[in-house]
Amino acid sequence: SVRNELLSVDLHNRSVKALITSLKNTIALDFFHGPDHDAIFWTDVVNDKIYKGTMVDGSLSNTEVVVQTGLATAEGLAVDWIGENLYWVESNLDQIEVAKLNGSFRRTLIAGDMENPR
Repeated sequence: SVRNELLSVDLHNRSVKALITSLKNTIALDFFHGPDHDAIFWTDVVNDKIYKGTMVDGSLSNTEVVVQTGLATAEGLAVDWIGENLYWVESNLDQIEVAKLNGSFRRTLIAGDMENPR
């Protein structure tokens, strides 16, 4: 990610391809590797949303918003492949949150008393 686009790098021939462009300010990125699909998750701190795109034949498709409300500055992002959870850090709200990969069952895990969470 270079803040305004997501890039893919082919490690065999070192070619670089844009997966998605025209993003506002992408800060965090992680991926999910599952038995039936692969996905990329990213945050945009201008739009204050967390997005998901499905990888199909080396291209990103089916882009959707998975968390769209209550975000201030989602800077850190981690995907739990086993539990299929999505964790993120809200640096302005000073908290760590979790939700299922589709954005459901959202909860705040830790709030306050953190110094520069990210």
